[in-house]
Amino acid sequence: MKAHWLPFRCGVLLVLEATGVLGAADGTAAFGGFLKEHCYECHGAEKQKGDVRLDTLGSDLGDEAVLGRWQDVLEQVRSGEMPPAKRAQPDLAERAGFVERLTATLAGAYGEPHDAALPVIRRLNRIELRNTLRDLLYLEQPHFRNLGVPKPEDANGDGSVSRRSEDPIREFPADEMVEGFDNIGSRLVMSDFLLRLMVGAAEESLAAATVPGDMPEVKVRRFGGCIRREGPGGLEEWSRRFNKDYDVLMERYREPGAATSIGRVAPSEIAGTGVGVSGRYRITVEASAHHQHHPWGELIRSRQEEPMLLGMHLIDARRGAFNEGNPNTEMLTQWALPDDGQVHAYVFEAWIDAKWVPWLGWENAPYERGLSVEKLVEKYVPGEFRPRPVEGAGEQEKKDYAEAMAAALFNAGYAGPHIRIHSLTIEPAFDAWPPRSHVLLYGKDGTEPVEELVLRFASRAWRRPVVAGEVGRYVELVRERMAAGASREEGLRTAYAAMLVSPNFYYLRDSGAGRDFAVASRLSYFLWASMPDEELLACAAAGRLGDPEVRRGQVERMLNHRNAAAFVRGFTKCWLRLDKLGSMPPPGGFYFHRQMEQVMLRQTDAYFADLLQRNGPVRDVIESDYTFLNERCAHWIYQRDDVWGDAFRKVPAMPPYGGGMLTMPAVMTATANGVDTSPVVRGVWMLESVLGTPPKPPPPNIQPLSPDLRGARTIREQLEAHRAQESCRSCHDRIDPLGFAFENFDELGLWRTHYKSEGKALAIDAASELPDGRRVAGIADLKQALLGKEEQVARVVTEKMLIYASGRLLSPRDRGEVDRIVNELRPNGFRVRDLVHRVAGSRMVTGEGEGR
Repeated sequence: MKAHWLPFRCGVLLVLEATGVLGAADGTAAFGGFLKEHCYECHGAEKQKGDVRLDTLGSDLGDEAVLGRWQDVLEQVRSGEMPPAKRAQPDLAERAGFVERLTATLAGAYGEPHDAALPVIRRLNRIELRNTLRDLLYLEQPHFRNLGVPKPEDANGDGSVSRRSEDPIREFPADEMVEGFDNIGSRLVMSDFLLRLMVGAAEESLAAATVPGDMPEVKVRRFGGCIRREGPGGLEEWSRRFNKDYDVLMERYREPGAATSIGRVAPSEIAGTGVGVSGRYRITVEASAHHQHHPWGELIRSRQEEPMLLGMHLIDARRGAFNEGNPNTEMLTQWALPDDGQVHAYVFEAWIDAKWVPWLGWENAPYERGLSVEKLVEKYVPGEFRPRPVEGAGEQEKKDYAEAMAAALFNAGYAGPHIRIHSLTIEPAFDAWPPRSHVLLYGKDGTEPVEELVLRFASRAWRRPVVAGEVGRYVELVRERMAAGASREEGLRTAYAAMLVSPNFYYLRDSGAGRDFAVASRLSYFLWASMPDEELLACAAAGRLGDPEVRRGQVERMLNHRNAAAFVRGFTKCWLRLDKLGSMPPPGGFYFHRQMEQVMLRQTDAYFADLLQRNGPVRDVIESDYTFLNERCAHWIYQRDDVWGDAFRKVPAMPPYGGGMLTMPAVMTATANGVDTSPVVRGVWMLESVLGTPPKPPPPNIQPLSPDLRGARTIREQLEAHRAQESCRSCHDRIDPLGFAFENFDELGLWRTHYKSEGKALAIDAASELPDGRRVAGIADLKQALLGKEEQVARVVTEKMLIYASGRLLSPRDRGEVDRIVNELRPNGFRVRDLVHRVAGSRMVTGEGEGR
């Protein structure tokens, strides 16, 4: 929880004596020497260092402000930050006794009934709104599965930007952030402007859910032989000329440093149009792997110890099925192919938008820049090799030479590693017609009574049982529209749109239908950022969510559902302040060309999702012997060439980057300004997001640190001058040492040893002394120091998750709930999935004590 007056450095025992929280029986008279030596000088009547005066602090723990300050006192002493390292310290027994007694005293205050600890009424934020419309209406379009918000693009390259997405929230303003969270009820206000946007989003979504007419005739399409008719050049194109019975993958579809369309197979017949009809499809691929172990390793450096991985992707055909720069692509799955040369069939079902198309790529294929047919012939078929035509030779002679070399290579038998795609079949797998979305809105055959349809829709949209009297005005609205000449569908859609801008839909609140329905919504918006599904609502209807075992089973199920990706992205974004990523992007370079923003977010998603799935310990957030990388991230940020393909995978962590999440490029970029870095910004981020001890805001009369644009002084030299101001020193003594440990990471997370400078190269000094007196030489030492504060970090993650789950900031009295959860996590090592279960069972989610 946020501490508001942390800069004080001494005086705890003065407080005990002055307030009487600890009585004479506690032996406060024995602390007279401590008071004289450590307290009066800094925080007494004559001097209040950091604007903290302790001798007037009250003893009424029923006062939220007083209770909050006592919590700060406890945390400062427990963590060893007070008294400061340079002052005389109490012995271990004295400190432990104080912590034990004060902890017990405060625990009594936490147990007092208080309404502030209960769940709040709040509006859906824009992400939750979009997700709810998706699940309410059974929509599967790609833009409804987006984890973020579409950003404006300069589609024409002329400086004008627009949002090309069909996402219904594309024009919504950003929800107000409070300490990084965009779901805080007190800040999610409503306005006429927002209401108009919500009407538009509702109407667009209802239109997307409406699928009139008979089932479209969608034939099974089998693409065989050379599925991709036009090649990107190089080995793959030559192979298609000589092998007409199959397509071939020989190279990696994404090679560092060049935008090409190699390594991709998609049906040319629909590559520019998509599948034509939106729906669920069964995709069957017939493929074979050849020469995983091969004799051409000198020129083709492949991963002979790894199975060949064939990946299936979807891509927006309107932006180019073979275009590496197309941002609208997603990986569906990958298969490990046996190296037996035999044809195997692989099947996958997926919802495909009408304008999208599947494509295949060899995920861990080799790529050798400059590898050519003639090089392979010269090395491995030397009897057929002849030199290139002399400079100035005619075009026909050059063409004949290239074709002769290709014929020599493929007629001799291509012994290099490759995957053959023999066929790709796209078969409609529509469950029923009309689709569920349409049946929900209009019924199976258009004859269902309007009253039944409206009542059924209201029960889903409002996430609780609804009686006929509540929807009478909406039924009447349908009839009025039909009387005015509108069709039945138009009348129903008008009513549905009105129901979707009702507070019953866009507010989370206890409607009086039973606490279990409120708990179902709290759980679903916590773990899915969306509405409860049928199973969760059924548990609520049966009154079973008050049973801890039933609730635990539901939470397990929800964490294994694909919608849990919203929790992984949403929580890490709020906790680690990844919302700042992209707010000040670096100019040009690979950040834009390689679409690194989404790559960075996918890395944090992959890492935290793994922690969640395997119930990993919170300490792995700090440091681990592994990380998650894909090829772009590995090559461009980590300077590693041992990770191939677009899929993020678990790989060994290597120095100097190490593992954990603290030094991931998303964090490093979000804590920089796109041009340079600041130990102050990263130090404050550490105190706020990792250690939970945020500093006070700077005094209003202090000028901010101005960067030395000449590059003549290092940031350390500039901060030393800044700290010379008495009012700045106390905070910067806590902030700067943490920030300096990250200085070897530039604004994109790349490792560096010197600052960029127009003049001489200025070496980076990442060493510092932490407030507890420990010396750290850089990031590796800092991570080791933080591992010793594992419980403190676990407490912060607990607090942040409670905020995310409840939609409100914590009050001082919530400390009891935090303590309970942390104490329960301790025996098993502060594990992440355990934490989610305990947060889901906390009174801030379940509403235990409501109505007192």
